[in-house]
Amino acid sequence: MKVFPSNSAASLLASVRPFLLSGFALMLVWFTEARAARVTVNGFKYSDPAFESRIEVDLEGIAGVTGVDATAADGTAVSLTADGPDRYRAVLGPYANFLPFLAATGGTWELRIHFGASGTAVYAFPVSGFGTPAGPDPFPPAPTMISPTDGATGVAQRPTFRWNSGGMHTGVLEALFVNVFSLADPAIGEFANSFGSLGLNDTMWTPSLTLPAGGAASFLVQYETNQSEDSRVGVPVFDSASSTVGDPGIPWDQHSGDLFSRDLITFTVPPLEIVSIVRNAAEVEIEIAAPPDMRVRIEYSPDLSVGSWISLGNVSMSGGRGTFVDTDAGRVGLALGFYRAVEVPAPPG
Repeated sequence: MKVFPSNSAASLLASVRPFLLSGFALMLVWFTEARAARVTVNGFKYSDPAFESRIEVDLEGIAGVTGVDATAADGTAVSLTADGPDRYRAVLGPYANFLPFLAATGGTWELRIHFGASGTAVYAFPVSGFGTPAGPDPFPPAPTMISPTDGATGVAQRPTFRWNSGGMHTGVLEALFVNVFSLADPAIGEFANSFGSLGLNDTMWTPSLTLPAGGAASFLVQYETNQSEDSRVGVPVFDSASSTVGDPGIPWDQHSGDLFSRDLITFTVPPLEIVSIVRNAAEVEIEIAAPPDMRVRIEYSPDLSVGSWISLGNVSMSGGRGTFVDTDAGRVGLALGFYRAVEVPAPPG
């Protein structure tokens, strides 16, 4: 049975008779503050290599929204689908679909925000192009992850990320961004960039966080260019004549259009588990599986009563596996006893 970490401690419980696993789990609740809305129009180059273009609308904290769609400057309808709470996204497909944003064929887009039976708020915003040549050349070289790889299992709770940068990054408007987030608990994450602790051509990063055992996580390495051209996508302006509701007063605080090169992976940190427990006349053997950088100890209780747990010592772990053998005749000879595997917090510093 998997037990999730609480205050840097995870534990599993096993009885030597009838050798059933028992334990507990915690429910975590997190809150996010409301923020102003934003609309972005972006182009992405992946390490595949592949290209993608998107329009994204983030309406976090705006109540009552039931859907979003848009019409491009050339009259093309763009349907946005929900991509998380209050976020909507349209993936426009191959890079060729992004050319209208790079070329001079931009113009005024119409954005429609639906509030169910109440009606629709219509906004207009200009997309005047990015002022860079059409084609893939404006993108920075695309990075490729080295470790962990996409879909990797058995990743440490405190991993080091390594990537190939794809080439030298020298653009005066270029920047490097990395982030890691727990998919099991989105409140756990860390972000860094070349404006702070990273150099533009760094290819390794070790975050300070500890990822939860037994959960999936994601890592993004991304280079961004043309940052001075954010204003090429204008602030949406409410169109009262076309709307069927009054101005909802959405505070648009971000409006941008950028070019990115990135690699994005997901991976899994394994849980702390008692894989097996075997008893014979002379000993109890307990096999443990855990994240490769987790320190684990075994504790024993004769009856599960409060204050009855005692530490039997740390498990010698290698590559996320370890075995602990209890040869104490007094414990082994009892008709009933309980063992649990407990995470040992890492020493400070």
